[in-house]
Amino acid sequence: MRTDDGDRFATHDQLKYLYAESQDQVDTRLLKNFDWDSDLNLEDVNDYSKKLGKIEDADSVSKSDYELLTDIGVLRRDRRSSSKERKLTEGGLLFFGKFMSIMDRFPRFQLDYTRYARDGDTDWVDRVSAGDMNYPEMNVYSFYNLVLPKITSNINDKYVQDEDLTRGSYVADLRSAAKEALVNCLMHAYYDGTIAIQIEDRPSYWEFTNPGDMRVSRESFLRGQKSEVRNSEIATLFRRIGISEKRASGGPRILRAASRNHLMEPEIEIDATNKITKIRIWKIDIRTKIDDEMILDPTEKFIIDYAIQKSEFSFSQMFKDMNNRFGSNSTVRKRLNHLLDKKVLVSEGNGKSTVYKLEKTSEQEQVDRIMRLKNMEENL
Repeated sequence: MRTDDGDRFATHDQLKYLYAESQDQVDTRLLKNFDWDSDLNLEDVNDYSKKLGKIEDADSVSKSDYELLTDIGVLRRDRRSSSKERKLTEGGLLFFGKFMSIMDRFPRFQLDYTRYARDGDTDWVDRVSAGDMNYPEMNVYSFYNLVLPKITSNINDKYVQDEDLTRGSYVADLRSAAKEALVNCLMHAYYDGTIAIQIEDRPSYWEFTNPGDMRVSRESFLRGQKSEVRNSEIATLFRRIGISEKRASGGPRILRAASRNHLMEPEIEIDATNKITKIRIWKIDIRTKIDDEMILDPTEKFIIDYAIQKSEFSFSQMFKDMNNRFGSNSTVRKRLNHLLDKKVLVSEGNGKSTVYKLEKTSEQEQVDRIMRLKNMEENL
């Protein structure tokens, strides 16, 4: 493996990852010495059958477990063998398997959801964890069914609609974004990795962490240009019951939720060294975050809201739009300079050509640019 100071022998885990990433379909591999009737949680299979029946046709409910599992691709024939025996796929085991059966193939399999009362807390108030005594038979399907209602119910619509912003879509948009992020996390995870799938649910944001780096760029993901699913079997099982779509719709929905409701931009961190992907979806806008960090007077609140709306602005235009509501030119400029000192705003240019805008990281600037492009595409 190439490192900063030369070549190093690959570890066993690195070789496994390279081999897995060389294949388009990771989780369709067939398992030896696993039996569907003893290694799968048939209660989950039955629940899935009922949901499938509502979407496709009622006949699927009347099928036997074996027929259903064959029909949806969980059981497949090994074409390299003359035997017509059908074997369990790795994706089928992850999706429907009993916890200890999954651990026999994926010894580091771990799914975790934790909710916190405050952003800075380390002690959780609610948790769903695979293998825990409360969830002894956790698999991908049961984890999704348990966690989705918890995620989507923990959205406080605390915003008050004002004359400039319309927040009627806030809760619905965030629920859609959270669902997409959860499904994305489970479909794209590298289950042979060394870390757990982790979902943090805090008052201001959700953070979804999964092993495996993203197979497409940030821009491609957020704009929905291309989708390369790591676990096609899991993706298909979700899609059959209407939970996911084949086209790359997850990123645009996450982006749309932030853009339509003027929320802080979603953050995507791809750690190529440790093979980890993190997606943070904010539930709050920039003004709310700044409100939590410092005390703002009415003039500063106006300036920040103005910066959110205008992207960049000149002092003269902003002062004109204030319409003498916040005092003299020197008073307003003093509050503007205070926000510059606190690095809430940054300035560009000199003299009368100076413009101001919100301070953002390079990653936030990139996402902001993508959001503008996506809005232009939708308007066109």
